[in-house]
Amino acid sequence: KDLMSQPVELLLSSENLDKNYRIFSEKRYRHIPVITENRNIVGILSDRDLLKELPKQELSKTKVEAVMSKPVLTVNETTEVHLIAKILFEERIGALPIIDGKKRVVGIVTRSDVLRALSQTEIFQVNA
Repeated sequence: KDLMSQPVELLLSSENLDKNYRIFSEKRYRHIPVITENRNIVGILSDRDLLKELPKQELSKTKVEAVMSKPVLTVNETTEVHLIAKILFEERIGALPIIDGKKRVVGIVTRSDVLRALSQTEIFQVNA
């Protein structure tokens, strides 16, 4: 809970990629959780997923659900930081959506969030 970014930009699985490409380029996001109309998480779209599609597809005709990564790994607000770091490292992923008890996205934690938290701990502080 202390590390996650919120509010979270969310994409609908039924939307076309062209609209979402603009979100990535304008806001410089690298990962955005993908939900259904009833707000259940079904995947995650990364900038890499989009880049793979750019040369192949016409973005205005391709749905998010066709290129998103699935299934998506998630954690909850009480998951400990060391567990999040372990999942990110072992699964070779860059972000984990944070879900509540109703499986709705309430935040996202990225590798950068974990590194920022570690850099602020006393263990990693350099004495001048």
